[in-house]
Amino acid sequence: MKFQFEPAEQSCFVTETTCSSSMRCEIPVAPKTLLKGLKHLLLNANERDHTIGGVMFDRMRDGIRVNVGSFSYTFKYVHLFPVVMETAQ
Repeated sequence: MKFQFEPAEQSCFVTETTCSSSMRCEIPVAPKTLLKGLKHLLLNANERDHTIGGVMFDRMRDGIRVNVGSFSYTFKYVHLFPVVMETAQ
């Protein structure tokens, strides 16, 4: 599987590609807010969830789920760590 994270101005795009399919979805959250919430849960192992504005981050068994209104997307840990490290400053 190939995973690609593309930050835009007011949203982020995630592309997942396998041998048989490709999915591209828009996460309607500013990149700074998204990365801040993901990093918060990674750094605080005892917390189960975290909310920033209208965005809720839930710790799952194999990743962190981002909930915005009726939209949700789960970042698997195997993909999450490279995204956070690549965008770290």
